[in-house]
Amino acid sequence: MMFRLLLLIFIFVGYGVNAAEPLRIKITEGVIEPLPFAAPTFIAENDGGHNYVKKISDLVSQDLTGTGLFRKIPLQAFIS
Repeated sequence: MMFRLLLLIFIFVGYGVNAAEPLRIKITEGVIEPLPFAAPTFIAENDGGHNYVKKISDLVSQDLTGTGLFRKIPLQAFIS
């Protein structure tokens, strides 16, 4: 009796695996528009940090715009 039960379980499990079809996604069109982002200027806590503040802001901006997924908003467009 136990053998029949195990055989029945293996048949159903094996049948379900074979019935699965691989997922196929076809992308035929699409437009990726760069997302705007604002890179604020940071304020250094001491005199030695002024160079690093500008470099960090520029580095992050260049990395994001370099991907093509983001575009930097000009400083004049900031709301303040």
